[in-house]
Amino acid sequence: MNVDTEDIVNYLIQKTDWIQHIITFLSVFLGAYFAYRFANRQEQQKDEKLRIENYNILWNKNALSLNNLFTYKEVYLDEIKQAFDSDDFEKALRTSYIPSSDFSFDERHYFVNLYNRCFLTELSLLSKIAISTTEEIKSYYQDVFDVLYAKDNAKQIFPEKYEHLKKRFMFLYNEFEHLCARAYYINKEFIKGFTKYFNLYSYEGALDNFELEAKITERIHNEESIRFIKERETQFDIYWQIDPNIYCKICLWIRKVKHFFKSLINFFKKPKICKNCRCCKIKVKSNTEEQEYSDF
Repeated sequence: MNVDTEDIVNYLIQKTDWIQHIITFLSVFLGAYFAYRFANRQEQQKDEKLRIENYNILWNKNALSLNNLFTYKEVYLDEIKQAFDSDDFEKALRTSYIPSSDFSFDERHYFVNLYNRCFLTELSLLSKIAISTTEEIKSYYQDVFDVLYAKDNAKQIFPEKYEHLKKRFMFLYNEFEHLCARAYYINKEFIKGFTKYFNLYSYEGALDNFELEAKITERIHNEESIRFIKERETQFDIYWQIDPNIYCKICLWIRKVKHFFKSLINFFKKPKICKNCRCCKIKVKSNTEEQEYSDF
């Protein structure tokens, strides 16, 4: 059997060239693919970092507002309540500063609804209650000035005005405790969200530390407010986003396959509207007119 060495060499050279072309193509393709994946990964990390930053800003702003509310309640409202209970006029008829609180949010914080859809609804309601309570405090201070004026210049109506002021203060006190209860439980939910989704360094005990520092049973004395906190926490926790696992991935894949075949069947399925389609009627009418014209 004669073997042509030149043909074999040419064949091997051509085969080697094809392999080099394939390797070059794969190198370019894989390089572009991994570059895309790397850029996409960097963009996701950037978005995640921005979310963590905005979440912490919103959380810290609410935590600072809660601290301001608790401080105001301790240094002013609790002391005034004790003075009213003992009918100490001098201590009861005092005013103080207006507590500052900010529970507002903007479009940067809309993403928190992805984790729990109750966040923005509760924050919006909390912000309105805080504004209303602030206006009530301002109005109460004005009533205090009126009672002080009656105490010095119209002593015959002072007892009546004093009793009216006392009732109004108790209403304000209960409303302020309700505001503190709402601010407390929403801060507690912020800590739960941080632990679930943004705890990059695996901190533990953040919720326990918050409960120990807040001492809510010592700060809020109304049983209805304590019960309100427990009820709202239970309702809020129902709507936390489910952490996906392997079963969720399989379920999602099955739904995608079903949706694909359903869309494929609908694509080749003749619609029911074809029986009454105006386009078909126009076509039939046009053909009839052409036939009549040709016969003429």
